[in-house]
Amino acid sequence: WTIVPHPGGPHSIVYCGTDGGVDVSTDGGSTFDPRNGGGLQTGLFYNIAVKPDASASVTAGALQDNRIQTTAGGVTPPEWLANYGGDGWDVAWDGSSPPVLYSTSGGPSTTVAASNDDGASFPTPLTPPWTAADTGGFLLTPLAADPSAAGILYASGNQNLWQRQSGGTWRIILTPGTSGNVDIAPTNGNNVAIAAGSQVYLSTNALASTVGPPSGVTFTNITANLPSRNVSRVAFDPLDPNTLYAVLTGFSSGTAQNVFRTNVGATAWTNISPAVDVPCGAIAIDGTTSPSTLYVGTDLGVIRSTDLGASWSVLDDLRFPNAPVFDLGFNPHAGVLRAGTYGRGVFEFTRPTGPAIAVELEDGLAFGTVCTGPHYLTLTVSNVGAADLVISNVERLFGSSDFAVLSSPATPLSLAPGESIDFTVAYTPSSPGSSRAATIRITSDDPAAPFVDLTVTGSAGVATLVTAIADGGNLGNACLGSFADQTLTINNAGTCPLHLGGITGSAGFLAPSVAFYPLLVASGDSVDVVIRFEPTAYGAQAGTVTIYSDDPASPAIVPVSGVCPAPRAVLIIADTGAYGRVCVGSFKDEPLIITNSGSCTLSVSGIASSSADFIVPDVTSYPVTIGSGDALPIPIRFQPTSFGSKAGTITVSSDDPASPIGVPVTGEAPPGKLAVTGSTIFGGVSAGCFADRTVTITNVGDCALDVRKVRLRRPSRYWRLLNNPFPATLHPGSSLSVVVQYRADEKCARITELVIKSNDPITPRRCLELVAYTVWDHGRCGDDCGDCGRGETHPSRCHQGYPACCDDDDERRPR
Repeated sequence: WTIVPHPGGPHSIVYCGTDGGVDVSTDGGSTFDPRNGGGLQTGLFYNIAVKPDASASVTAGALQDNRIQTTAGGVTPPEWLANYGGDGWDVAWDGSSPPVLYSTSGGPSTTVAASNDDGASFPTPLTPPWTAADTGGFLLTPLAADPSAAGILYASGNQNLWQRQSGGTWRIILTPGTSGNVDIAPTNGNNVAIAAGSQVYLSTNALASTVGPPSGVTFTNITANLPSRNVSRVAFDPLDPNTLYAVLTGFSSGTAQNVFRTNVGATAWTNISPAVDVPCGAIAIDGTTSPSTLYVGTDLGVIRSTDLGASWSVLDDLRFPNAPVFDLGFNPHAGVLRAGTYGRGVFEFTRPTGPAIAVELEDGLAFGTVCTGPHYLTLTVSNVGAADLVISNVERLFGSSDFAVLSSPATPLSLAPGESIDFTVAYTPSSPGSSRAATIRITSDDPAAPFVDLTVTGSAGVATLVTAIADGGNLGNACLGSFADQTLTINNAGTCPLHLGGITGSAGFLAPSVAFYPLLVASGDSVDVVIRFEPTAYGAQAGTVTIYSDDPASPAIVPVSGVCPAPRAVLIIADTGAYGRVCVGSFKDEPLIITNSGSCTLSVSGIASSSADFIVPDVTSYPVTIGSGDALPIPIRFQPTSFGSKAGTITVSSDDPASPIGVPVTGEAPPGKLAVTGSTIFGGVSAGCFADRTVTITNVGDCALDVRKVRLRRPSRYWRLLNNPFPATLHPGSSLSVVVQYRADEKCARITELVIKSNDPITPRRCLELVAYTVWDHGRCGDDCGDCGRGETHPSRCHQGYPACCDDDDERRPR
């Protein structure tokens, strides 16, 4: 839309551009009038068809949003009549005599209609009995008619391919799952192919009376090796119904894969694409030549091959716009080719009767960037007419004098029909960094194009050195004896090759070793070189890298920096080195963690202990290395040799400047602790009787207790130890018992001591007093000796203890 103020009227002038052209309103939008005269073409043609009569008298077209249109119906060419349909989908003439025009149009439902007046009217609906699954929505419905039969149609719905038989009955003959363009071999109506999405299906018995095997209509998927892209159209060769061509839309990453050929029964397609990666949406084949001439519609115009795809040429790029060609219609009787474009209308290609000039421009006469001159491009002039073409002159008409047409070949000259000649255009840039243009004029006797003006362009380039290095040239940390590398990117941001003559670095920063100079960096390219930081001392360092080149601003100086850090040892031990309580004769290990918190490898040269109670491990050889950020656990053993508190220092020697560093360690070696329970006071024991007392010796300490001896201090016949398990070692919390026996038959009270010796440092010798006396209220042991001998006793006689037998006297006599 655009609105233009109307200085003298009440309303502004409103212009509206649509896919039907340009319209204007001068009454505030109440009415619009078309403004499409004077050659303006904006029609979006999906498909076209040329009437197969002797003069190609009518062209019909199906247009987006603009109905089915025709050049019949009394209009004056190049006018078109549009009086049927909504969106036009497709058109086709059949092989009737005279031919009948069929169309598909509509939206959201598609209608198939027939016209006996070349599209001036469509009174006859022929819509198949399809459902919304085939025709719902504004979706293109391709149509095809058998060119060698009357009334046989093919309509491709969204799911199914429908065939209208000669009797007017519709049937489904294939379900490809999507719509696609259909073609019928001109000389064999049984050969039918459909390009459905990225697949191609072929039938060689499409006119069979039934559908499906074993003898009905069958289709074979012949996609084979075609690229996985949309196949826009398929077409049979008019000279050979067994030869089939396919054209594809889309791109293939620069590789030409848009035009293919195969044969019925073949297992693969042959790529016959032109040497350019351009989408192709249409194909027409002229079978009046041998071999057939191929015409392919691309997104940029029409190309032609007269040798079955071995070579291709652009068809009239002087007059035909660079517009997408969606369909091509060819009438072999009249020799007329018409191209339907998407946005620029319909064009007709005709064979000239006189001279006709055609040009082919190497690189479009766009020199691009030229660094040194002269640089040359070829301008090919051809005579595609039917009479001799006289070229009067080829010259620079105006513009920059940096461009010139070489004097050979000399003009004027004559070209016979089909002949070509090459002219050379030279560009010698005179001002670096500038862009230039000129117009080359070709003067000839082509009545349709006596003057052909061509634009030639070029620019003079320079090399521009740009550098990039990470972190502003900070190469980071490098240790003594080591190095750090960083990539320096040298980019040529100019338009000409950059020649590097040398790279140098200052102290501590090494430039790469290059076998030979100069190094060449193409325009827009980069080269990566490695700058090395190799320090010889600790601390921060700075330097420069100098690059020499043919950049006018050379040399380029790049600042660089780096740091040589020292390693740093950190000692860590659990509980700040406190091992706690460890018994003598035992040990406890704790890891001493030597951590390198520096940026360089730490070299440990020795580990020592100031105390024999704290033992460092034996190391086979020093140094021991620890990487940056890593840690090394070293077991330090606390193995006390005596009781008491212990202390020491573990010292680590390394290449840390602060070496040696130490960590204090402490520990406690507790002893066992003696505890005695049980009574040693016997009191009065009846004469002639024994009395026993049990004394329990317990270790109540944290470590083992060695009870070395338990004895009676003054041995006599009246005292003895019935059970003495010592010497023995008591573990913490364990006990052993000693049984003391007293014999009561002495006249006076007997006192002795039980002596306990151990390694308890607090009470290494413990004496327990044993006190007992005899109560003389019964007979002596001899009174009952006979009973003792017979195993009979009289416990009632012993008020404390138990009877003693006579023979015990001998055992108790001092020796």
